[in-house]
Amino acid sequence: MNYTDTINNKVSVITPVYCPNQYLLDLTEKLFLESLAGSAMKKDIEVIIVDDASPKKDELKALVEKVTRERGLNVRIVRNEINQGFGKSINLGVNNSNLPYILITNNDIYAPENSIPRLLYLLKGDRNYGAVGPILNFAFGHNVQELDTGIILKDFCLDEYMQLEAVATNISRIYDGKIAYTNSLVGCFLLMPRTVFENAGKIDENYHLGYHEESDLLVRVRKQGHKLAVDKSTFVFHGDIGERAFYGPSMSQVKYSATYNLLRNYAYFLFKNGLREFLSLINQFNSKV
Repeated sequence: MNYTDTINNKVSVITPVYCPNQYLLDLTEKLFLESLAGSAMKKDIEVIIVDDASPKKDELKALVEKVTRERGLNVRIVRNEINQGFGKSINLGVNNSNLPYILITNNDIYAPENSIPRLLYLLKGDRNYGAVGPILNFAFGHNVQELDTGIILKDFCLDEYMQLEAVATNISRIYDGKIAYTNSLVGCFLLMPRTVFENAGKIDENYHLGYHEESDLLVRVRKQGHKLAVDKSTFVFHGDIGERAFYGPSMSQVKYSATYNLLRNYAYFLFKNGLREFLSLINQFNSKV
């Protein structure tokens, strides 16, 4: 099936980016934006990068201008002058878009050619869907979305991209038409109608620097009567990019902060949504930071 035949709506792809070094600039350009430039929906998407107070803001701006000029991808930057984290950055990105569908994503993903069209086709097929997501090779232990492919990228080269496209094609053949319903979805690649996002109250900005802001949002989406679905035949690569010191030499400090933020957000989620929703969330995510 040619999924673009019946798709007439446009999508805002919104990602927060923090770039303190060249490697994360390369990740944004050579993995994330490279995949979007090869999307079957390239002409129907806009990419809004929320620069979350990156130290290398000038370099990030330059690479966006390069990608726009050389690959014809519609990319623009909005910037936080102070680091705000995932939730506030996503809200800022949505506020700077007016397209009918929004794709919330991280910049450490590779979206194969037909991944966005497949998900949009699924979302448009049932007005009761509030949000949909793909299969991911790394989904923080989410027991519906995670599928171990064993792939680890090293060089951001054509051979690696072809390998990912081949995996996506194979998964689409094996699981074609298989849909799984769930109480949560991972926020690294999450497609939803803009109206659903706004009617649910957007992302709660009281969460701290990442982890489960999208889970809280999706509780409100479900309470409005919407369903959450995973297209088991759509694959998106996320996160397995080798052992790299993304944030410089103090990775132990980064891991400590990440653990603290996760526990803090779990506590806030429990306080806000109650024990039943908290246990449901824990049951769906079985991995640790």
